[in-house]
Parts: sequence; structure tokens; C-alpha cells
Amino acid sequence: MNIARHSQASTAEVILTQSGTILRGSLADDGVGFELAGAENDQGIGLASMKGRIEKLGGELQIQSSPGNGVKISFVLPLVATGAEA
Repeated sequence: MNIARHSQASTAEVILTQSGTILRGSLADDGVGFELAGAENDQGIGLASMKGRIEKLGGELQIQSSPGNGVKISFVLPLVATGAEA
């Protein structure tokens, strides 16, 4: 898991909730964080891959982080197929 590998966090929290046909999730840690501008320009597969998978399924992904302040990643995902997936 990337939290254990990269964040140097002492705690992490994962929350999943479902309301009707919407799945919401969030992941937060108290690790070292990172500069979002640098991560968005990085061609690594981690964050870009997560965003691509969520968007392909019709969802949205948000990432919040800054150096020294941990990371919070949240998503909203429809549980009903949309677009090309329908």
C-alpha cells in the first residue's frame, strides 16, 4: 500500500459510505504529504492511475496535500454504469 511505502504516516483512516447508487470514499493520513503541483506534473502511475480509473467509471477524485500536512484523497463514484460502461 502506498501509504506505508511513501507517507511516513503513523495513522491512516479509510472511510467508505454508500447512499443509494452513490459510493463515497476517503483516505487520510498524517504523513509527510507532498506538493500537489509537483505530483500532478509527475508522470508516475499512482495518482494519475487512480484518477483515470475513477473518471472512467463516471466518478470524481479529489486530492488534498501539502508538505508536512498529510494527504486526503476522496472520491464519489456512481454504482450504476454510465457512458461507455453502460
